[in-house]
Amino acid sequence: MYEIEYTDLIEIIEFFHRPDKEMYGTAMMYSKEYDFFSCAYYPFAYSTGGKIWDPATSDVYGILNSDINATAMDQFIGLMKFNQRMLLHLVSVTYSTFSTAENVSPLGNG
Repeated sequence: MYEIEYTDLIEIIEFFHRPDKEMYGTAMMYSKEYDFFSCAYYPFAYSTGGKIWDPATSDVYGILNSDINATAMDQFIGLMKFNQRMLLHLVSVTYSTFSTAENVSPLGNG
């Protein structure tokens, strides 16, 4: 497996990010809704050595809000500038529109 550093990832993203040609370096999910946030952010926390909770105690205090997770959050939020702006709004609208029980997809993507 080929391993890259975060700085390498940024170089790749910057290379492909050309908004004047409608090309964007990332297409990440950003929303204040829990599922959107956790699904997109947690890989950043885990990949930097962070944890989100203590499975023995179910405690999140002092774990989720650790310095290592704060750094991962900064990386995650920092990538937002490489997203298409319309996509940032679309995710929130889509979630709020299709998050009711009667709109749940049989494929599980609700």
